[in-house]
Amino acid sequence: MSCYAQTGIGQFFDNQQEIVFDNEGKMIKFSRVFVTKSTSLNFSVVYSKSKMQKHFDKFTELLEKTQKTIDDNKEAYNCIFDQDISFINFNKQLKFAIEELRKVKVNNLQSLKDANAAFEKSGTNQYIPVSKYIEEWRSQYLVEAWTTTDFKTEKKLILNEGKASDTCYYIKSETPLKFKDLTCGNCEEIDRNELHFKLVYNDPLEATIAHWYAMKADSITKALQSAPDVEKQIIDELCQAAIAESGKFQSKFRLVGREFKDWMINLLWISGGVLTPNPFNSVTADFRTDSERILKKLDEEINIVKQQITFIDNSSKKVAEKIGNLPELKENISAGKNLTHELDSLNGEKKRLENLLKVNPLLSLLLEKKILYDGYIKVSPTLGGEAFPQKQFDAANRYNPVKQNLWDRRKNKEIPNSEKLQWVLNNVPEGTKIKFSEEGVTFKDTELFTKLINEELTKVDFSTFPSDMLGKAQDYFSSFLSVPSTGNKGANGKAPDCSDARAIIMNMYNRLHEGSLDLKPRAKPYFQQQESAPAFRTEQITSTIEQEDPHTINTTITRWSAKDSTKTEVVRKSTVNVGNERYFILSAGIAFNQSPLTVTQIDATNNGFKLTTEDSRARAIFGFKFFPLKNYNRDHGIIPRYFLKRLSIFGGAEILKPLNNFYVGGAYDLVPGLAFSAGRNYTLQTRYSIENNAITKTSRSYVNGGTYYSVMVNPVLFLQFIKLLFK
Repeated sequence: MSCYAQTGIGQFFDNQQEIVFDNEGKMIKFSRVFVTKSTSLNFSVVYSKSKMQKHFDKFTELLEKTQKTIDDNKEAYNCIFDQDISFINFNKQLKFAIEELRKVKVNNLQSLKDANAAFEKSGTNQYIPVSKYIEEWRSQYLVEAWTTTDFKTEKKLILNEGKASDTCYYIKSETPLKFKDLTCGNCEEIDRNELHFKLVYNDPLEATIAHWYAMKADSITKALQSAPDVEKQIIDELCQAAIAESGKFQSKFRLVGREFKDWMINLLWISGGVLTPNPFNSVTADFRTDSERILKKLDEEINIVKQQITFIDNSSKKVAEKIGNLPELKENISAGKNLTHELDSLNGEKKRLENLLKVNPLLSLLLEKKILYDGYIKVSPTLGGEAFPQKQFDAANRYNPVKQNLWDRRKNKEIPNSEKLQWVLNNVPEGTKIKFSEEGVTFKDTELFTKLINEELTKVDFSTFPSDMLGKAQDYFSSFLSVPSTGNKGANGKAPDCSDARAIIMNMYNRLHEGSLDLKPRAKPYFQQQESAPAFRTEQITSTIEQEDPHTINTTITRWSAKDSTKTEVVRKSTVNVGNERYFILSAGIAFNQSPLTVTQIDATNNGFKLTTEDSRARAIFGFKFFPLKNYNRDHGIIPRYFLKRLSIFGGAEILKPLNNFYVGGAYDLVPGLAFSAGRNYTLQTRYSIENNAITKTSRSYVNGGTYYSVMVNPVLFLQFIKLLFK
C-alpha cells in the first residue's frame, strides 16, 4: 500500500480535522464539509522513506564532491594553507562526517540519532553544520495561516516518529492550528470567516547553507569594517602572493588576514571544495553598473558590424557577377572574414559579461520562498450564524468530487437556504485558470419520505371514496397505541604544485580586482526571499444564486491554460439542491389517547331518556406544526443533520368533529414527513341539568382529556392511506 493510500477519508468530527499533502505539495486529504471556528486543524505531509533517503543523501553527495575537489587540488591547497590548523581540522571533520552519514538509513531513525550524537561529540559542527542539516531535514515544511495579512501564525511541521509505516513518514505540526490562534487583538474589524494558509517548503540543504552563511559572515564583515582599506589590503596581499617568485608563495600568503582564510575554509563545503570568498559569484555594484554600460555599447558595435557584413556580402555578389574583377572580390572576402572575427570577439565578450551578471543558481534558490500550496477555507460559526458548506473537487483526480464519509455526503448534496454554498476546487496546478459558472432552477422540495410513499400509493386504483371512510379509519386504529422510534585536476592529469596555487590565487585576485567577484558578504538580511508561484492552489467561490423558491444550483467548472485563453475545456458539472426552511407545516395523522375517552349521548325524545355510551382511543387529527428553528424538508436521514430543526410545537383538532377535540403538544420528525407527537387532548364536555325527567339546562366547556400520542404525516399522504385502506 502506498503512503498516500493510507491517509484515507477517516474524519468524523468537525472539531478535529486533518489536511494532508504529499511531498510535492499536492493535497491528498481534505477538510470536511464544514470547518468551524472551534475546529482544530492538523497539517501533515506524508513522505515515502525511499524519497526521504534520496533527499538526505544530497548533503552527503555535496560533502563527497567537496572531498574529491580538495583531493584533486591537494598540493595546491597544501601550498595555500601550509599546515593551517583550521584547514587540517576541516579536512579531518569532512572525512568523519562523510563516513558517519554513509551509515545513516532514514528508515531507522536510531542510526540518525547515533550519527548526530557522534557529530556533537567530535566537534564536527564547528566546521560543517551536519547537526543543523539533520534538524532542517526533519522539519522541511512550514504552514503559514492568517485571517488578515497583518497577522500571521506559523506552524512548523516536524518528522513524527510515532506516526509512521514501513514505507513512509508523517511530517506534521506538533500542535494543531486553532482559529483562536489567529486572533489579532486590536486589529480593525475584518472578515473573520476566512482562513488562508500556505504550505511552504524549506529545502534542508538550502536552509542549512543560508543559516551557516549568515552566522559565519559576521566575523569577516566585522574585519572588513574594522578599517577603511581592509578590503583593498586583502586584495593587494593576494596579488603579492600570486606574483611571488617560486618558493616565496607560502610566506607571502601567510600575510593574508586570518579572518579571510577562515572565511574561505568555512565556505568550502558550500562551494563543493572550490576555494572562493564568494560561493555565489556575486559581482560588485560598480562592476554591474560598468558591465551594463559596456553591454549596451557592445550591442551598438555588434549591430554596426552586422550591417557592415551585410554590405560586404551584397558587394561581393555584385563583384562576383563581373568575372574579371578578381582583386576586388578577394578584397571583399578578406574584409568579410575580418568583420566576422570581430563579430565573434564582440559576441564572446558580451556572453562573458552576461554570464558574470547572471544570478548564481544556488543564490536563486536561496532567494526564493517555495510555496507548494496556497489554500483557502470559508469558516462557519460554531453555533448560530450563517454556515458555509463546501462542495469540493480535486483537480489532481480528474476534477472528481472529493471523497467524503457517508455522513458528510449528505451535507453538500442538499442544503437549506440559510447556508451559503462554497464551490471549492483543490489542487489547481500552476498555469491553469479556472472559472465557475452557475445557474439556478426551481424544484419542489417535498419531503423524500412523502414523495417515495406517495409514488407507491398512487399506483393503486381508487374508484370510490366513501363518506364514512374516515370514521372507519378511527375505528380501525382505536386499539393501537403508537410508539416512537482523515575543482578539477590540471590538464596534464597531475595534482597541481605551488604554481597551480599561484594560478588559483591569481584568478581570485583578478576577479576581486575587477569586481566580477564581490569580497563583501551579502548585506543583512542575507537572503530576502521572494515568494514563488504556488505549485498548487485552491480556487473557490461563494454561490451567487439567490432565489426565494427551492432551487437546484447547476455549476460548470471550466479550465484553460494561462498561456492560451482561447482553448477552454469543461472539466466538471455538478448540482446542489437548496431547500426552503419553514416555520409552519401542515400535518395529519391518528391520535391515540392514553386512557379511553368515554362519550355518552342522551336522547330525550319521546318523553324519555336514551343513553348511548362508547369508548374511543383513536381519532384522526389535523393541524399545524410550529418549528422555532425552522423546518428543513431535505434532511432525509434517520440520524438528523439538524436535530433542533426537527423539534416543533403541534396544535390541531379532530378532523371529523373539529370543535369537539383539540390537541396541543410537542412533535419530533423521525424523518421530514413522518413525525411523532405527544401532548394534551382537550375535549368538549356537555353538562345537563335534569329535573322531572327533563333537561332544564345545558352547558359546555373543554376539559383535559388526558395524554395523547400521535403519528403524523403530510396531509396528502394521509389522504392516500385512507383511500387505500378504506375504499
